[in-house]
Amino acid sequence: MDFNFTPEDEAFRKELRTWLEANKPDRPVSELDSIAEEDEGEWHRRVAWFRKLAAGGWTGIDWPKEYGGRGAGILQTIVYHQELARVRAPLPYVGSGVGLI
Repeated sequence: MDFNFTPEDEAFRKELRTWLEANKPDRPVSELDSIAEEDEGEWHRRVAWFRKLAAGGWTGIDWPKEYGGRGAGILQTIVYHQELARVRAPLPYVGSGVGLI
């Protein structure tokens, strides 16, 4: 199996990286980040970040396009997580809603 990123995957990375550079959160999260240990202000900052991701079309990226996703495959999903980690941005997760849908 070929685990190299395709030109399409790298184009996806470039698009996401460009968007993140313009929109990343002001406060990076720590590696041991936990929503349960944060104050109410952090909760509101996270919700604002998640809304920004959604407005940019960066939530549910592996969902089919007809359901509001980007139809991303496994390698693009890996790229997505790599790029969020690179800028130390939290994953778009408020409860289990996105994952359950």
